[in-house]
Amino acid sequence: MLGPGTVGAAKQIVMSARSSYLRPHAFSADGTKIAFESDRSGAYGIWTANVDGSDPTLLYGRKELISGSPAWSSDGRFVAFDTRSGKHTQIFVIAANGGPVRELTSDQFDSMLPSWSRMANGFTSIPIVTVAGSRYSSVRRRVVGRCS
Repeated sequence: MLGPGTVGAAKQIVMSARSSYLRPHAFSADGTKIAFESDRSGAYGIWTANVDGSDPTLLYGRKELISGSPAWSSDGRFVAFDTRSGKHTQIFVIAANGGPVRELTSDQFDSMLPSWSRMANGFTSIPIVTVAGSRYSSVRRRVVGRCS
């Protein structure tokens, strides 16, 4: 994988457990950190590391859950991700330096692949994609908080 704006031969920085999935890793907006999914702790969890792969830190992971698809907020303070618990996948947010998770969805269908967008009023939101069966059934916006 190459860092943002980098040209050249790819170099493996971190090993992601589910690299065949849609989005196994994400670079922070300033290009200094990477968030990725890995099962190195025994659970499919969300990890962060410096872009050179040093200082890997488990951000969130529990053995009974499968977490992935990390996405950094534009200010680098938060990471959104999806987690499958039981029947459906939901979207969560956690501070980039750890702490309690905040569940953003609790739908009866899968909500997955979070991404961040900045709104004109200074707030940050996450467009939520809900999947019913094999079709995208809705896209809605969940306001997370004010950008600094």
